[in-house]
Amino acid sequence: MRAQIVTIGDEILIGQITDTNSQFIAGKLDELGFEVRRMLSISDEADDIRLNLDLALESSDCVILTGGLGPTKDDITKTTLANYFGVGFKQVPEVRARVKEIFARYGKEVPEVSYSQSSVPENCTVLMNSNGTAPGMWFETKEGKVVISLPGVPIEMKGLMEEEVLPRLKDHFDLQFNLHRTILTVGMGESEIMGIIGAWEDLLIQKNIKLAYLPSSGRVRLRLSSRGANRDLLDKNLEEEVEKLYQLIPNIIFGEEETDLAEAVGELFRERSMTLSTAESCTGGFIAHRLTSFAGSSEFFKGSVVSYDNEVKTGVLKVEKEVLEEHGAVSREVVEQMAVQVKDIMKTDYAVSVSGIAGPGGGTSEKPVGTVWVGMAGPGGFLKSRKFDFGNQRTANIYRTSNAVLNMLRKQLLK
Repeated sequence: MRAQIVTIGDEILIGQITDTNSQFIAGKLDELGFEVRRMLSISDEADDIRLNLDLALESSDCVILTGGLGPTKDDITKTTLANYFGVGFKQVPEVRARVKEIFARYGKEVPEVSYSQSSVPENCTVLMNSNGTAPGMWFETKEGKVVISLPGVPIEMKGLMEEEVLPRLKDHFDLQFNLHRTILTVGMGESEIMGIIGAWEDLLIQKNIKLAYLPSSGRVRLRLSSRGANRDLLDKNLEEEVEKLYQLIPNIIFGEEETDLAEAVGELFRERSMTLSTAESCTGGFIAHRLTSFAGSSEFFKGSVVSYDNEVKTGVLKVEKEVLEEHGAVSREVVEQMAVQVKDIMKTDYAVSVSGIAGPGGGTSEKPVGTVWVGMAGPGGFLKSRKFDFGNQRTANIYRTSNAVLNMLRKQLLK
């Protein structure tokens, strides 16, 4: 079954708010077994609503609209839907009582305009809103297709989806299963990955499996998706292909689904009963932040020195002034000393250090914006450093640096 999602509101089109409703609804519809074919945002204009509803119903079995159900003059969705279906309005006493109850909670009289929420198109099934005054509306066409109109307020929309819409959709449609497996990789771009797994990818169609490459800031998610009526068969086919993927690119896979790279690295440290510290310049403590953002990090992470200023590098980390003057802060020599010293200060098994030019300013012809040096010190005098050349976007450079550091640690611990 195919579905479309339409958000209504000029506030979305002018960039005043972000449309999070479509993302939530799409996820729920996918879980239920729908094939979501389109999501779009349109203006608060009756002609736009009618036109896009026509187009949506031509190619979809279910259309969900959000927005425009308030009691004020700019909220026209309800009236437009009544005109679209050629019906009048009916009063719903339960909704009127709900409006009165909500205002009574705050000790307020109900403005007459708010009672208009109890007036709905006479051909709709009312979906009671447990989080607000505007009810949802369920319409069915002669062909058995469904149009659902929901409030645009996220908490109200989510409540109606969970309590009313999803159970009704499950009963109304004969739905198939949508299954996904997402494999998380780091340290290799999507083109490089495709070069390795391309032949395997070409064969996925034989099992009705689609592969999507989802790149972002130094990592690529590989999502395998399959639809069908036999859930067990879908599970079996996906599992078989995931196993093949692990065999093809074992060194760059760090987890599945929502696993964070920092959490995966932390688990490696815990498994080995090893400890870690960081010395950070250009990342300003972001690596430490990522490493301590999940429960259990205190078992392996000891601390960090944010040596943003060179005086901290020399005063706290004891980096030699002569080395700083000769090679500069962004250099192999400096990050190696930073890593060795913070490892000694924190008394950890491993330590990592970073120094770079995050941008947008500060770059030179020899060391342009995006130049980052990473150092790593470990047991038995182990010492390693590597230079990275990222782009000119400050926030992206900080995140990419953290991914690079975490991936270096991951690969070292897996040796």
